[in-house]
Amino acid sequence: MELYVTARDSKISDEMKEYIKDKLARLEKLSHKIVDVHVVMDFQRYLYIVEVNINTNLAKIIYKEADADMFAAIDTAVDKLERQMRKIKERIQNHHSKINSKIAVSELPAGEKEADDEFMETEDVIEEEITVKTMDLQSAVNHLDVLHDPFIIFIKSDNKRKNILCKSSETKYELFEWQEIAGKKVLVEYSLDIIKSETGIVKSDIAGKKELEINSITVAQATEKLKAMKKEFLVFQNTLNNGNMNMVFYRKDGKFGLIKIEQ
Repeated sequence: MELYVTARDSKISDEMKEYIKDKLARLEKLSHKIVDVHVVMDFQRYLYIVEVNINTNLAKIIYKEADADMFAAIDTAVDKLERQMRKIKERIQNHHSKINSKIAVSELPAGEKEADDEFMETEDVIEEEITVKTMDLQSAVNHLDVLHDPFIIFIKSDNKRKNILCKSSETKYELFEWQEIAGKKVLVEYSLDIIKSETGIVKSDIAGKKELEINSITVAQATEKLKAMKKEFLVFQNTLNNGNMNMVFYRKDGKFGLIKIEQ
């Protein structure tokens, strides 16, 4: 496996290169089809950014992570890639058996489903695991700005609640927060106007607030609803997963991602 490590506007020490090489060795054990790995490192808005590009004989896998600690950013990126590569390996191993299955899921009698179909991962819906970190709003905004992700899920440090932050323009953000109102957990959407400088958030105003209805639907229904809404993601209660809170979203490859959200 060929490894290339580069940094924007800085130099990488031999110690750091060895650390990255040792971490990536775990991925090589999962697949001997890795051709090369290119790691790009950067530093923006007080965050270390690590982008890992893996070229294999079957696919190209890219993952980007940011953290205030460089080693933590590398660890999280490799952990995420390891889980992703395990899933790819499992899907390839199971592909032949699924094709030769005597009874397709769509042909099962009403009310029946395969034992592992509760969460419903398909070729168009890929289950993903996320690392939810505790941070303040400033750090969450920085993550969105430097990683250019459509959203970030985090635990807000001041109230310990789980939040989803997404960006609609340079100064406008939407913050979705789980709250308990009248003994019931609800999702509250805040429209935020945020003015930033190089040193951080200068001003943050709440431009709007509303409670959102969370539907009890299947994953298939959630993806169809998301298409109709023309939004980045949809939070719902998965009727095939004991009504647990899940989220579907658009992946960069055009497929849907599916996340279990623990409250």
